[in-house]
Amino acid sequence: FQQSGGSTTPDPQWGGNVGATFAVNPVNGDQMIISSNNGRIFATETRGATWFVIGNPDVFGSPGNFSQALAYGAPDPGAPAGVGNFGNFMYVGTATGQVYITRTAGGGNGQSWFNVSLGLDGSPVKQIITNPARGSHAAYAVTTTGVFFLADSVALSQDPANAAKGWVNVTGNLRDLSYAIFGQTYDPTANPGGGALNQSLSLATIAVDWRYSIPNAAGDPAGPGVHPVLYVGGDSGVFRSLDNGATWTNFPDQSIDGSLAQGGHLPRVGVSDLDLSLGDVNPTTGMPNLVGPYDPANNPNAPAPAPDPNLLLATTYGRGQFAIKMAPMILPGTGRIS
Repeated sequence: FQQSGGSTTPDPQWGGNVGATFAVNPVNGDQMIISSNNGRIFATETRGATWFVIGNPDVFGSPGNFSQALAYGAPDPGAPAGVGNFGNFMYVGTATGQVYITRTAGGGNGQSWFNVSLGLDGSPVKQIITNPARGSHAAYAVTTTGVFFLADSVALSQDPANAAKGWVNVTGNLRDLSYAIFGQTYDPTANPGGGALNQSLSLATIAVDWRYSIPNAAGDPAGPGVHPVLYVGGDSGVFRSLDNGATWTNFPDQSIDGSLAQGGHLPRVGVSDLDLSLGDVNPTTGMPNLVGPYDPANNPNAPAPAPDPNLLLATTYGRGQFAIKMAPMILPGTGRIS
């Protein structure tokens, strides 16, 4: 992308400066999309050997900065032209708080993008996580100030002014959690000036554990159905929701996970990225293969498989990386049958 020969003149397509945000297709490692400094989106199908433009900045409202939230949607048997959408269903979340999708890899001259931002809060979109199930158009997104769920991005793209099809705010109590300073509980909702020390003043990243299909509670703003387990990282740690964003707690939680301390002794530090390591992705389903001792399909007569990685990795700003083992979870209100 940068000009060669030692020139310091910015490449007009790249927009100057270094660094980039990219996403790899989880079911085809040859395919990636990347954002330039001025919001132009490039794609490769050859692991970076060749790149081509699939969206110009004006298509995305001229965001004027990197589009940090890039993601591939699940292949869709009902996609346009019967191509199954394999590698062609993409999301772009911009620094100006907008989300766009394409089902045709940008289409002719990168103009086939549709705005699906209705219901978002307008703050920069930091990350988008899509449902890997074949034919799903559902996604979660985190902005600097909220967490959101979209049941059907394609339906919204076809009816972009219909609030009933827009993003649903699932931030819940995330920005109102209390925390301890030198062993003394500080409640940002009750103590004067609490907003300045709010535990989750700025959010940055989201991870979604699709292994769980938890029934939505009555009154869930997302409506009936099921939901996964959500993890969010912000300027002061990692948080989890088991009820689709209605309530959040520090992760790990003492009452649910038996943690020795709320938050598992993770330093109160900005978390810039969360990643779940659950095994290789099965390209036919988009789900991790879960090979290991907790795989329900294990053959007891087969050789013992290697354990699942089964980790949540938190990358922090200036304090390194922290990993925690994801033990099988007994959800509140349920019991174990032996």
